[in-house]
Amino acid sequence: MSDNRKLLLFTPQSDDSQLLYSSQQWQWDSSVGLDDDQQEAASDPESDAYNFMTQFKQPVMPEKLFKVIVIGDPTVGKTSYVQRYVQNSYSKEYKGTVGVDFALKILKWSDTQTVKLQLWDIAGQERFTWMTRVYFKDAHGCIIMFDLTNKHSFENTLKWKKDVDSKCTLPDGSPIPCMLLANKCDLSHRQVEQMAIETFYKENNFIGWTETSAKEGLMVNDSMKFLVEVMMKQDGSLMGKIENSKDENIVLMKTGPPERTKCSC
Repeated sequence: MSDNRKLLLFTPQSDDSQLLYSSQQWQWDSSVGLDDDQQEAASDPESDAYNFMTQFKQPVMPEKLFKVIVIGDPTVGKTSYVQRYVQNSYSKEYKGTVGVDFALKILKWSDTQTVKLQLWDIAGQERFTWMTRVYFKDAHGCIIMFDLTNKHSFENTLKWKKDVDSKCTLPDGSPIPCMLLANKCDLSHRQVEQMAIETFYKENNFIGWTETSAKEGLMVNDSMKFLVEVMMKQDGSLMGKIENSKDENIVLMKTGPPERTKCSC
């Protein structure tokens, strides 16, 4: 690894799905559960009913909605990754995705911002690829995953990247941000070397890459947090600049032999 590469460690903020509220906007419907006389009283600023009801107004914080597609060959761990990220759980039983599965994650991003993530877990079987244009539509970001113990799944990530780039663009015409994830880093019998991944990500315009383990929960929250930061920045919703390397790509890497307790980047 070269000396000028930035190494990133994140403090995950995605586990708290409680919504924050600001005093700028209000969600209020005075008609719910009230008859005509009660509605009239509740709408009179000088009435006791009005003063009582206004105590229960709840300010609603602005929300950002991002659609993220999760793609890659079958059995690389896409569904397990989404399940780990959204529910913090893992199942040993394999059940192939038919078409597409959906998941929603609500992030308390800051004191003034809530982020809703729509995660589209798209089947990797070839018989479903003719539907990718429909599945990819309006995506804001992408995760392309491969299995570190399956070299063929790594080689196929180029096919997935070209498919995304040909069907998804941002409003300015540029490709949507794509994160490359090397899953199953908890296993020792790997078939793909780190230098090969690093070269591949640079040559094919990924925003970054990292090794992950959906089974152990390694780098799952961190990789998604980084992708959300990039999407927020491109949307103009993130103040400040993400600290990155000279070429503005982040490399998240696990160094050294596989460990079961942590994944350092």
